[in-house]
Amino acid sequence: MCTETFKNFKPEKSRISNEEKSLLFTKGLAWCSKCKQVVTLEEISNNKSKYLGLSSNCKKCDKEIAAKRRLDKKLKLESLPTDVQNKLQEEARAKDRAYRKIKRSEKISNKEVIYFENPLNFKPKGKKINNEEVDYLFELGLKWCNSCKKVKDLKEFSKSNTKTGYTSSCKECTRKYRERNKETIKNKSKEYYEANKEAILEKAAVYREENADKIKEGKKTYYLNNKEAVDAKNKQHR
Repeated sequence: MCTETFKNFKPEKSRISNEEKSLLFTKGLAWCSKCKQVVTLEEISNNKSKYLGLSSNCKKCDKEIAAKRRLDKKLKLESLPTDVQNKLQEEARAKDRAYRKIKRSEKISNKEVIYFENPLNFKPKGKKINNEEVDYLFELGLKWCNSCKKVKDLKEFSKSNTKTGYTSSCKECTRKYRERNKETIKNKSKEYYEANKEAILEKAAVYREENADKIKEGKKTYYLNNKEAVDAKNKQHR
């Protein structure tokens, strides 16, 4: 379908929604957030980290943005002293050499991923880690912490209901965050409990009923492993 049918298309809000993107996508079209126009899928840039694998801008706008950035960078560099220019250029070349050492490994989930000779020195290509990089690290039993920006062993992350099954931040960063925001978290938890008290109690009752044997065994194991502490605590309450 040609763009003529949708030439007057405008998002309902200031930013186009995923539903609107999907509608255009089914027609072989996409929305450019830069020039505010409907373009064909051939005219839009690809970006695997974005919704539907498409960039927010068309190829023409992306080229203009890239050209402006290069020009601004060049003008900024030329305004600096010669020795500083040489230093920055050498750093850029060193970074480029490091990037060229990146190799391709076997495909994971039918996708090519970046291979680093030392995974612990891994850094995402973009501002955020993408799915291919997440899969690459996960296959090695590693994970990227979004808080401290380091690669760590999976054991250093808590379990969660995410794609990888682990939290985005490591246990250490999570602990530090909770210490810094202890009162805020406490107040929010209290507010949530008061607002959802009946549902929480009902859910807890169902869990206790369905996992009675598991809970009983857990209490028994805990008592055997902490017998002295438990007995001392019980003695205080008598």
